Amino acid sequence: IRMGCAPVARELIRDTTGAGDTWVGYFAAELARAQGNSPESIGSLASLTPAMVEQSMLLATFASGLAVTRMGAIPSIPERRHVERFVKTKQPDSDSS
Repeated sequence: IRMGCAPVARELIRDTTGAGDTWVGYFAAELARAQGNSPESIGSLASLTPAMVEQSMLLATFASGLAVTRMGAIPSIPERRHVERFVKTKQPDSDSS
């Protein structure tokens, strides 16, 4: 699985604090969401598919891409709806703080 970078222009980057934490948090949350809540899948990596991992990586990458356009650690973590819009449009939302 290969993952590129989120399309964020260098001049939009304000603060990289929290970018890695945002990536890890979105990656873990998306993997959990993709697995669902069935008793068989909870706690088992066997139910993960490469597509689930790739989608989780994509969402995490775009979430951290948005995070660097904002100041601070916790305040920079974007809402999922803003991340999904960024994935779709490939344009960081300037009003999604």
